[in-house]
Parts: sequence; C-alpha cells; structure tokens
Amino acid sequence: MSREVHVVVGKNGRLETDFRGFLDDDCLLEADRLGEALKALGLSANLVDRVMKDMAQRLREAGEAEALERKATGTGRDA
Repeated sequence: MSREVHVVVGKNGRLETDFRGFLDDDCLLEADRLGEALKALGLSANLVDRVMKDMAQRLREAGEAEALERKATGTGRDA
C-alpha cells in the first residue's frame, strides 16, 4: 500500500490530517515532518487531538487502496 497524507484546512484554519499506509509509529514521525515543513513556511500548527487507528481500520484502508489500484491499472475483478 502506498503512503498518503490527506490534509483538510477548515474555515477557521484548523488542519485535519489523515495518515494512510503508515506502519506502527511511522505516522507519528511523518506528522512531525509535516509540522516542521509547515513551520519552515512560517505556519504554526499545534496538536489538539490525536486519534490512533486500530488494526481493523488500517486493514480496511489497505483493502480500499488495493481495490483502487486494481481499478486504475485495469487488473483484477475491480477493473
């Protein structure tokens, strides 16, 4: 599964991020990298809440990503 970071900026400037395809604490490291990149651009992002995904959520995301990849490449039953 590929790694993806989805970022939504709300009207009030609040960032909501969703890290997909990261194993174990890799998502936390990537969140730190994102924060540093924003800081380098002069933006300030303060962590308000962190929700860790359970194994079922990660497996479901992996399955969804594989289905989309099969559809995009024209392989498999989802083509």
